[in-house]
Amino acid sequence: MNLNSKNNIWRRLLSLALSVALVLSLLPIVPAVRAEDKLSVSGTEESAYRFSSDGDLKLSCVYVPPYAPARAPAGGDEAQDDDDWAEQTMSTYTVADMDELLEKHKELLKQHESPFALVIRVEWPADQLQNKFNELFNDAVEQTVAYSELHTGIPDEGDYIKYQTGERNYSAGAEYVDQNGDDLILDVTLKFKTEYYTTAEQEQAVTERLGDVMGELDLNGKSTYEKIKAIHDYIVINVEYDYEHLGDESYRTQFTAYGALIDGTSVCQGYAVLFYRMCLEAGVDARVISGVAVTSEGDEPHAWNIAKVDDLYYYVDATWDDPYVEGGDPGAVYYDYFLIGETTMSEDHAHSAEFDEAAFVTAYPISDVDYERSYYDDYTDDEPSFVKRNIALEGQLAENVFMKLPEIAGCDYSESYMEFIINGKTENPEIDPFDADDRSDDGRLFKFTVHISSIEMADSVTAVFHYYVNGYEETEEITFTVEEYLYHIEQVATSPELIELTRAMRNYGYYAQLYLSEHAKKPWTYGIDHSPMDTSEGPATYNFTKDELEGFAAEKELTRDIDSVSLSLTLDTDTAINLFVRTTSGYSGTVAAYLDDGPEGMPLTIVKVSKDRYKITIPGIAAHQLGDKFYVVIDTDAGLSMVDVSALSYAYICMEDGKYAKDVMSALYDYYIAALNYRATMG
Repeated sequence: MNLNSKNNIWRRLLSLALSVALVLSLLPIVPAVRAEDKLSVSGTEESAYRFSSDGDLKLSCVYVPPYAPARAPAGGDEAQDDDDWAEQTMSTYTVADMDELLEKHKELLKQHESPFALVIRVEWPADQLQNKFNELFNDAVEQTVAYSELHTGIPDEGDYIKYQTGERNYSAGAEYVDQNGDDLILDVTLKFKTEYYTTAEQEQAVTERLGDVMGELDLNGKSTYEKIKAIHDYIVINVEYDYEHLGDESYRTQFTAYGALIDGTSVCQGYAVLFYRMCLEAGVDARVISGVAVTSEGDEPHAWNIAKVDDLYYYVDATWDDPYVEGGDPGAVYYDYFLIGETTMSEDHAHSAEFDEAAFVTAYPISDVDYERSYYDDYTDDEPSFVKRNIALEGQLAENVFMKLPEIAGCDYSESYMEFIINGKTENPEIDPFDADDRSDDGRLFKFTVHISSIEMADSVTAVFHYYVNGYEETEEITFTVEEYLYHIEQVATSPELIELTRAMRNYGYYAQLYLSEHAKKPWTYGIDHSPMDTSEGPATYNFTKDELEGFAAEKELTRDIDSVSLSLTLDTDTAINLFVRTTSGYSGTVAAYLDDGPEGMPLTIVKVSKDRYKITIPGIAAHQLGDKFYVVIDTDAGLSMVDVSALSYAYICMEDGKYAKDVMSALYDYYIAALNYRATMG
């Protein structure tokens, strides 16, 4: 949807709230306990409370401002004039401690009870009465709000309570019960008055209607993406923006899930709260986000959501995807603000400062880039579809291909398979059979994997999917390169660490080709046998010195049976360390190798390559593990020899000036550092 077409709508979006200043309204002073003691609220003599033996302690009535900054004002000045509410008869409940007080308070909020009182018995030293009383009251004010709005994953708690209540009023008092030595036993009464945007009956109607709606959506067994999309679509189609009550802040229903779900009209807060509750009902984690909409006519208070897919959260703004807003197509469902990342959302949405706090950022990592909803939306269910790819950087360099495999009459995928043809060489294709359990993280797509060597990053890979319909073979295919994927990521990524990693991978592929075309076991022709890699940096641009890699140098302790141990690397799909062990002339005993602790460690495969020479291989070394040391123990008749070695031990050897492998080893080290930095940002 064209953003400019929405300017006239943004201008009319209703402000969710105005911050209300904290107001202290003193209750009547009533004598209590002892005439000489004082219970001070503000610390000044003028506000001190004197008490005698038969009275009760009264603290001021406090109007807690609603959750800032985006919530509707709660009744103007009416609540501030209501100073006598704490004297009214109200339901009273006894609690044993602060934990029970918090839980009971939240329970009563969910029941929409107001006003109500909670009584807690305390035993305090008489000389600390003032501090203890103030401390308990302050805890009640702060913790009841925080606890009742804590995100628990329960649909009618957390943000649902936070955005469906207005002002909260508090008062406190204490009655003398008994004395235990220097301690006073008191019953402290905490009185609460909360403004609700809906009635208990309306909330019951929401619960009942949601039961029907969630059943109609039939989300059981659906992927997380499908659940979020179904909820988004339901709200966008069935809720209209409430222009009728725009500016009428006394009409609270417009801010609620009740307005959105039952009346079918609300402002953005109602859209967001309903989306939040429906997601949690479906088992999808979500939050309500408040802030401002950034428009050409100024900033407008606004509310939207985040929802979790896989390991990241994405933004959803159902209000701005509503087809019934002015200028929209009533027959359409828009996805302009559906599962989008921080980069896109920040163009016209600015969240409140609280969502930048470290605790929130850590708990709710928001994707920089949009979720690729084309995984699902842009493909039909008539035939299998190639949907997305990604690169795996673990022990072997590989590219994963993800497919949407719809149910097709007469189709059985159990015998299907993916054939990967690299650089047009059809004689030895890599085959990956269909595995029903090998899927994307959300379970919606099926994964197939091709392993790519360091010199094949620019080579074309043709993926041919073979499947059978009514016994006849059908195929679907796609062609790609790892290099083009790296360029794509470099263009869309916002993380400097990810951009640096893709750059380092491309350079590593470039220098690996230059080196291995001349020095591989079976040399090949550069530019013919493999497509040449591009690089953002020309040859010999690395300035790493041998001293910088000194910490990776191999360490050896050899017995008399071992004449020498040399080192090489395999730079293929699998980066591997090769140790070549030469025994002393005439040695005829056994040679074994282990990782870590000799015969008690993990055995390593050892191959005899000549009369006195053996090869030990440590395979599967991922990019971020290139600097990890492996403690290799070699067992011969004379005892145990030790070699402490990493993949970068070979790079250290190659750092001598004039060594032909210096550039490729420098690129490998750069690749290692980039992989470490990227993993650090991913936690």
